[in-house]
Amino acid sequence: MNKLFPLILLPLLALSAGIAYPQTPVAIATGEYPPFTAQHLYQGGFIHHVIRQAFATQGYKVSFSYFPWKRNISLARRGKFQASAYWVCEPPQSEDFFCSEPLYTGTSYLYFLKQHPVKNWSDLQDLAAYHLGITRGYEYTEPLWQAVKSGRIKADIVNTDQQNIEKLLAGRVDVIILGHLEASVLFREKFTEAEAALIGYHPKPFQTASVHLLFPKVLANSLTLQGTFNKGLTQLRLSGKLSQYQENLKNGRYGSNTFPLEKENNDVKRP
Repeated sequence: MNKLFPLILLPLLALSAGIAYPQTPVAIATGEYPPFTAQHLYQGGFIHHVIRQAFATQGYKVSFSYFPWKRNISLARRGKFQASAYWVCEPPQSEDFFCSEPLYTGTSYLYFLKQHPVKNWSDLQDLAAYHLGITRGYEYTEPLWQAVKSGRIKADIVNTDQQNIEKLLAGRVDVIILGHLEASVLFREKFTEAEAALIGYHPKPFQTASVHLLFPKVLANSLTLQGTFNKGLTQLRLSGKLSQYQENLKNGRYGSNTFPLEKENNDVKRP
């Protein structure tokens, strides 16, 4: 008994002293899309905050590596990263990845110059009359990409939403597709009030979809990691933290880098 006592006592002493044990690392490929993901944002953006804290509840520490969106998912698809953030869970993504529970549900709209509005539209065929501006690597919808590739819809493809807004203001495209929240952040941070006032949007949503963390099927432990993350996400939801983050998103907290980064795991407790 005396020989065993020190072996039992040491872990207890370590816990009482507040010694932190190493966390399991998780490497995630991602891209930049404020206010959801970007290196300069508070907590790296809303999505990254949720992912990091959900994993933290289960004893995992996340590292994000930033790439253009197409390269992001390509690297993860080949198993170079343990997950890819963040995507709609539809083909072709769902064919190659296991999808997490939803991280966020957002809505995108058609934006245009108010002096040249899109008055009515019900399907993609109605957009054939316009010159679209779309962003490389974004999902949008598969029918839209097929219409662009076939030439049924004329579109310019650029690297960022900001470039699309600039082309819209310059009259080089007629319509662009933007998430509503993302658009408000870009107008506030990258354009003048006068420029933003020139742009309107059609009230009919172009797309409403949930986004997810994707785990590549080529990796043997992806299903286990998916389950671990979903468990952490549930814990985050039950604790009320997820609602708090969503409220911060609505209030614009993830829209700038004026807030100091919090220490990892400060606002979640492991069970």
